[in-house]
Amino acid sequence: MQILFLALGLVGFIITIFGARWNFRSFQTKEIIGFSIIELEKEFVIKKPGLFTICIIGGGYLNNNDNFRILVKSKENQKVIDLKENCIKPRFRRNCKIGIEYRQFSISDSGIYKVEIENVKDLIVKKSMLKTKQIFQSPLPIKNIEVLIKETIPISKKLLGIVFFILGLNMFFWGIILGITPELFG
Repeated sequence: MQILFLALGLVGFIITIFGARWNFRSFQTKEIIGFSIIELEKEFVIKKPGLFTICIIGGGYLNNNDNFRILVKSKENQKVIDLKENCIKPRFRRNCKIGIEYRQFSISDSGIYKVEIENVKDLIVKKSMLKTKQIFQSPLPIKNIEVLIKETIPISKKLLGIVFFILGLNMFFWGIILGITPELFG
């Protein structure tokens, strides 16, 4: 029985390592370009293909009245890159400001790309994420809002990284404790 518990601890240790690696990768993503949202066009260079995200920096809540648009185009052939909305919009901090991962896109070819922003006035950004506070807050001035394009990992890996880390740590510690002292609960 002790070997079974120690094996459980070993499996928990392996799961913890996978979860920690995925969490570490999500914190290690590189920023490609950051700029003020009032600059309606900006060029940037993608050196290696991958998954990228467009982030809005400055507030914890976004509301789009369907007129605000962000387009990413290839500079060479003007092909528009398909942007996908995040079902879960992760938040993070950058220079003491809250940032929201707004849209994701995948790039398969390195090169020069251009981001275009349309109808900036239709984007409503408020400081707080809490609905009860948002009622009393006025939208933030557009000049204080920034756009950041950075590398990212899929939302599923972010969530699985957290679950694997917590579950793996629990399995590891309980497996080791019960493997060393099986009479603890018996």
